[in-house]
Amino acid sequence: EAARAKASADAWSQLCAGAKVYIQFAEARPKLFDLMFGPVGQNSKDLQASASGHSGRRTYEQLSEALYNLVLSGKLTPQRRAGAENTLWPMIHGFAVLRRVGALREPFNASWERIQKFTADGLGIDLDEKP
Repeated sequence: EAARAKASADAWSQLCAGAKVYIQFAEARPKLFDLMFGPVGQNSKDLQASASGHSGRRTYEQLSEALYNLVLSGKLTPQRRAGAENTLWPMIHGFAVLRRVGALREPFNASWERIQKFTADGLGIDLDEKP
């Protein structure tokens, strides 16, 4: 949530900040990330509660809230919003896992910019549109 506090207040920047910090958490705390999202972590309420607010459910809720805020801002239509977290969650998580294990060799910013553009295009968000 600290990363989102530092980001611009617009809904798109908030969504991107939340996703980016999730990926950076996976790289910075790989053992905890693996534990949280492995078989033990997914079935352990105690582990999720002790992870300083980084539980998978909490993150998923933040993603849902960010998408809802995009609808409220007028950048995302309710039709495109419907179920979007079911696509974005595995994309963000997969990106984090692949970065963490070294499967993505290009610099982070190159991959990150492409993911943002792909996401915006898929959601029908015009990144060049002024607020």
